[in-house]
Amino acid sequence: MEKIVKNQLTAFWAIIFIAFTLRAPITSVGPLASLLCDDLGISNGMVGLLTTLPLLAFAVCSLFIAKIGRKIGLATSILLGLFLLLLGIALRSYAGLWGLFLGTALIGVGIAFGNVLAISFIKQHFPSKSGLLTAIYTCAMAVFAGLAAGLSLPLAQNLSWGWQNTFAFWGILTVVAILFLWPCVKAEKNNRGAAPQQLSNPKKAASVYRSTLAWQITLFMGLQSLLYYTLVTWLPNICENYGATAADASILALLLQIISIPSSFLAPIWCDRAKDQRKITFGFLLLYLIGMLLFLIPGHRFLLYCSVILLALGSGSTISLALSYMTLRTRDAQTAAEVSGMSQAVGYLLAAIGPACAGFLFDMTHSWSMPILLMALGVVLLMIFGNRAAKANQWIGEEKTGHTKPI
Repeated sequence: MEKIVKNQLTAFWAIIFIAFTLRAPITSVGPLASLLCDDLGISNGMVGLLTTLPLLAFAVCSLFIAKIGRKIGLATSILLGLFLLLLGIALRSYAGLWGLFLGTALIGVGIAFGNVLAISFIKQHFPSKSGLLTAIYTCAMAVFAGLAAGLSLPLAQNLSWGWQNTFAFWGILTVVAILFLWPCVKAEKNNRGAAPQQLSNPKKAASVYRSTLAWQITLFMGLQSLLYYTLVTWLPNICENYGATAADASILALLLQIISIPSSFLAPIWCDRAKDQRKITFGFLLLYLIGMLLFLIPGHRFLLYCSVILLALGSGSTISLALSYMTLRTRDAQTAAEVSGMSQAVGYLLAAIGPACAGFLFDMTHSWSMPILLMALGVVLLMIFGNRAAKANQWIGEEKTGHTKPI
C-alpha cells in the first residue's frame, strides 16, 4: 500500500511538471520578439514562425505518437519527448540563427509527446480521479504559460540575462519533469503487461473523418488554437502599438494567461452539468469577441486592460470546451481517442498559420487592425462551429441514424 501511494505521488508531480513544460517554451517567445529582431536582424514574420514551427510539429507528430506510446510505453515515450524538448531548448538558446529554428522544431516534437500522451498517463495512474487530475493538469499548463509570458521580458532586461539565457531558464522545468518521471519509467519497464489506454484503431480512425460533427469539433479546436497562439505571440506588440508601455504590455501578457485559468477550469464543469452546452459556449465566445473588438479603440489604457481580461475569459474556455465536446459527443473512449487524434493533427495544422500570417500582415500594413479584424472573424466562426458541436443528443458516427438514446 505504501508503495502504491509513493508511486502515485511521484506520478502526480510528474504530471504537474510535464504540464509546466508544455506551454512555457512557446509563450516565452512573444515578449522577447523585439529582442530577437534587433539581435538577429529577423522580421516579425520570421518571429511568428517560431510559434508556427511547434504547431506544425504538433500536427505531424500527433499522427504517430500514440503508436509509439503503445510500442514502448507511455512514461518511456513522454520521457523521450522531454529529452527532445531539452535538446531543442539548448539549441534554440545558444546555437545561433540556425539553432533558433532547428531547436524550436525539436521543442515542438517534444511537446507533442506530452500533448498526446499526458491524458492517457493520467488515466493510467489515476483511473478513479482522472477528471480532477485533468483539471489540475490544465491549470498547471495555464499557470506556467502565464508566468513565462509575464516574466520573460523582465528576466531578459531587468536581470540582463538576454533572450538566450531567458529561453534556457525555462529548460529547468524540463529537467525537474525528467527527474519525477524517471521512477515511473522504471516501474513501467518492470510491468510490461500494462498497456496504454485510449489508443486509436487505424481501421476505425478513418470513420471520424467522414463525420460532420467530428469536423465541427476539429475546426473548433483548430480555430481556438490559431487564435490562442496568435494572441500569445503578438499580444505584447499589439498592446504597445495601442499605447501601452513595454512594462504594461508584459503585465497584460501575464493577465491573459492567469485570468484564463478560472474559465478553463469552470467551462468543462458547467458543460458536464448542462444537457445542452450552446448557451455556455455562446456566453464565453461573446466575451471573447467583445474583448477582441475593444482593441480597435486606441489610446485608452483602461479599455486595453478590459480587452485583455475579456480575451482571457473567452480564450481560456475554448480549449476546455473543445475537450468537452470530444467526450460529450462520443459514445465510447475509443471514438473519443480517434476524435482527439484527428483534432490535434488537423487542428494544429490549421493553427500553425496564425502567428506567421499575423506577423506578415503587420509587416505589410504597419498596423494591427487587419490581424485583429481577422481574429474577430475567427471568433465568429468559433461561435458557428461551437453552436453546432454544443447541441445536445448528437453523437459522432450516428448523425444519419437518428439515434438519440442518452449516454
